[in-house]
Amino acid sequence: MKQSYLLILLILILTIIQSATAQNEVNLRDIECYNLGDGRYFCRDTETKKPLQGSSRIIDGYTTQYTEAVFKDGIPNGSWKTYKYNKLAEERVYDNGELNGPSKEYYPDGSVKTSRNFVKGKPEGKFLQYGSNGKIESEVNYKNGLQDGPEIRYDSEGNIRSQSNYDAGKASGKEVKNISSNTGDYVQTANYNKEGKYDGEYSEIFTNGNVKVKGRYVNGKKDGTWEYGKKDGQKISTDEYANDDKIKETKYYNNNTVEVIRELKNGKKNGWEQTYNFSDGSLKSKVFYKDGEVSSETGSGGPVKQTKQITSNWGVYVQTFYQVNGNYEGEYTEQWQEGTKGMKAKGQYKDGKKTGHWVYEDKYGKKESEENYLNGELDGTSITYSCDNGKPSKMYEYTKGEKNGPYKEYWCNTGTVREEGSYVAGRAKGIRKYYDENGKLTSEEDIKW
Repeated sequence: MKQSYLLILLILILTIIQSATAQNEVNLRDIECYNLGDGRYFCRDTETKKPLQGSSRIIDGYTTQYTEAVFKDGIPNGSWKTYKYNKLAEERVYDNGELNGPSKEYYPDGSVKTSRNFVKGKPEGKFLQYGSNGKIESEVNYKNGLQDGPEIRYDSEGNIRSQSNYDAGKASGKEVKNISSNTGDYVQTANYNKEGKYDGEYSEIFTNGNVKVKGRYVNGKKDGTWEYGKKDGQKISTDEYANDDKIKETKYYNNNTVEVIRELKNGKKNGWEQTYNFSDGSLKSKVFYKDGEVSSETGSGGPVKQTKQITSNWGVYVQTFYQVNGNYEGEYTEQWQEGTKGMKAKGQYKDGKKTGHWVYEDKYGKKESEENYLNGELDGTSITYSCDNGKPSKMYEYTKGEKNGPYKEYWCNTGTVREEGSYVAGRAKGIRKYYDENGKLTSEEDIKW
């Protein structure tokens, strides 16, 4: 009799325990959830429209993943655990729909992946993230839902990779990061003000000590001199900033000599741009710009002397000129940079048009031609020097760009006339005579039209 009583009591206890721990299995397809607009959500049975109550095992019907959940009047409340392949993957605690208390994620082997804490739905305290090797990868601190305090990140060996600080959700104070890139590993060092903006010295230094980036911020804006370089020590550029506007830049050749210096404003060339030769650092060109366009005037309104080095099929020469309102004005030269640096061209411009006497020479200073211009057109005597001995070979007269008047062509050896005649309005007319080198007339013709 006593044994029968004990058996009945045991069955009753097991029944009570089973009833207390029983879970209602719910398929995701059979429930619907709504965001309440305050970060919480409400779930109910799709068919009955009744809110979920108590413990439920939520499945998707396709995978082995499931969640042991607890609801109160359709709102998450209590301990929640998610399993993958029948192993605990995540656990968290809700209080009236808000995360409240410890929250953890796990690797398949059961080791901790993340460890966090919440108070009334907001992160609070230390957040830790672990690698699969069990070592801490990152450590972040929160206060009242905002990042506050040190943030430290580690490499796989447990060495500090970056370290920074936050104050009420904003970066604050000094930050140091070890960064790997395909151009070389480097250390980034920055400083933040109370508004969370860069402020003070900023640098990115390659692990061999060479500068990648170095400069200074003032309340989040670049200011002063900034340097840029490569891992091997080669300079890329040196820039000058004022209130985050780049006002000057210097770029370098791969031997660290200056290639170009230009003045800027609002992202456009504004002021002088000077380029230099790679071989000896000599000035290659000097051009003045306004709002990104070549300009003829400085701020004072005067003409600007400009130089450009030009490489052509015939050689390298330097062009020197003045401009007013975008037109060449005044003295103009092109000087060869080879041989004895003869004057390739020399003359005057007026209102953008050639005027007066122009002279042209080869690289060794040998005169090639002389011309006279009026209002941009040949006007007056034009002489060609194609003889090796420097004597003139041709002499023509021009009026408004057309041959007009007597002309002569000469024998190079003797300098005597080889041919002479006349042009009228660009066309040959009248008696044309031909001579041998001794000056003897050999033939003549009368050209009529």
